[in-house]
Amino acid sequence: MAASLAGAGRLTRLSMTTDDEHQRALTDVTAGVAAPLLIGFLLWVLKNAQRNGVSRLYFIARDGQVLIRMAQVLVDRLGLKIELRYLYGSRLAWVFPAAGKVTIPVLDALVPLDGSDGRQHFTLTQFFGRFGVTCEAALLALLQTLFAARGWDDDLAHDELVMLRSMALQHPLPERAADAQALATRVDVLDYLRQEGFGDQESIGIVDLGTGATLYRALARLLDSASLPLPAGYYFASAGSTSPTMTPAPDLPLRCQRADRLLRALRADRLSRGRCSADHGRSAVPTP
Repeated sequence: MAASLAGAGRLTRLSMTTDDEHQRALTDVTAGVAAPLLIGFLLWVLKNAQRNGVSRLYFIARDGQVLIRMAQVLVDRLGLKIELRYLYGSRLAWVFPAAGKVTIPVLDALVPLDGSDGRQHFTLTQFFGRFGVTCEAALLALLQTLFAARGWDDDLAHDELVMLRSMALQHPLPERAADAQALATRVDVLDYLRQEGFGDQESIGIVDLGTGATLYRALARLLDSASLPLPAGYYFASAGSTSPTMTPAPDLPLRCQRADRLLRALRADRLSRGRCSADHGRSAVPTP
C-alpha cells in the first residue's frame, strides 16, 4: 500500500506541467501528503462501517464532496456493498435549529470571536442573518443600543461583536424572533433528513473531517427531538476534543493523547480541509 501510494503520488506530480511555483507546491502537498492521509482515513471508515454492519454512509457537505468521490473509487475497487450519499448540512443549517434558542455555545459556533469559522469580520446583516432574524425585526433593539448609527453592512469591531452577542442573549425582541425561526427551521431540516433516508431502518453512518464534532452533536439533538436514531459518526480529526466523555462522540482513527498532539502538530484537519473545498457555497436548508 505504501509503495502504491508513493507511486501514485509521483505519477500525479509528474503529470502536472506548470511553471507556477504556488500551483506546483499545492500539487506536491496534495499528492504527497493530503491524498495518502485521506485515503487512509477512508479505508478506516469503510473497514469500520463494514465491521459495524453499516449499509449507508453520508458524507456531509462541503468537505464531503471530494471525500465521497474518493470513497466511491475505493468501494468499487474493493467490491463493497455500501451505499454512499452526499448530505447537505452546515453549522448555519443545523446548530441553531438543534438548540432551539440563542445560547453561548450557539453564538460560539455561528459568530465566533476568534474567526474559527474562517470569517474575520461580521456586519449587522450577517450577524442577525445567522439566526434568521431580518434587519427589520432587529431594528427596534438596535435603536436602543450603540449600534443606532451603524450601517447594516459595515464591518463590526471586536468589541462591538462582543456587545452584540451579549445583546442577542438578553434583548427580548430579536430573541423571540430568533427562537421562532429556529423551531421553524428545525421542521425543514428534519423533513430533509427523512427525505434522505434517516429513520428508514437502514444502519447508517456519518462521515466528516471535523474539528470539534459540532455538526455531529447538533445532528444528535435534531434527531433526538424527532425520536430518530443517531447514526454512527466517523471523523478524521477532533481538535482537542478526543475525550471519550464527550457525548455524543464520533469515532476517530486515532483516539489517544499522543495522536491528538500529532494531529495538532501536523494541523492535519486544516491540511485536509484545504484540499477538500467543494464547488458549491455553504449549504442552507435544502427544500425537501
